[in-house]
Amino acid sequence: MIHQLRVRDRTVERALARATNGLQLCLARAAANPRHNNPGVFCCGKCSVGLWRHLAVGGLDRREERLQKGISVLRARRDGKGGWRAFPFWYTVLLLSEVDLPIAKTELRYAAPGLDRAAKRAAATRYAHRRHVIATQSLAVV
Repeated sequence: MIHQLRVRDRTVERALARATNGLQLCLARAAANPRHNNPGVFCCGKCSVGLWRHLAVGGLDRREERLQKGISVLRARRDGKGGWRAFPFWYTVLLLSEVDLPIAKTELRYAAPGLDRAAKRAAATRYAHRRHVIATQSLAVV
């Protein structure tokens, strides 16, 4: 993410600050909804993983609490096949492999059989190659 690159350009810094402030406002509005009781999730699985990725690199408040509570949702969303309902598999695995929290490792262990199969497969296309790299890196974490 651009935040990790630490680009020292005024235009980039302002754009990143606007994006972070906008996301903070969205999170505050979501928190005001009485049905919303988890500060670590957003509107859907894909957006929640995007939120977690942003939290993982910094820039938002309540970082650890939001990551912990957000990732904890995955257990209830397990599909019984190594993935999670409503959460894109590879996007979620990539995030989990980048977060140093016990709960993230627990979810990676749940996904490990599928990751192991992907790591052993030949990477015939560039997308398969990316999945192979993510699988290999994720297995190294657990």
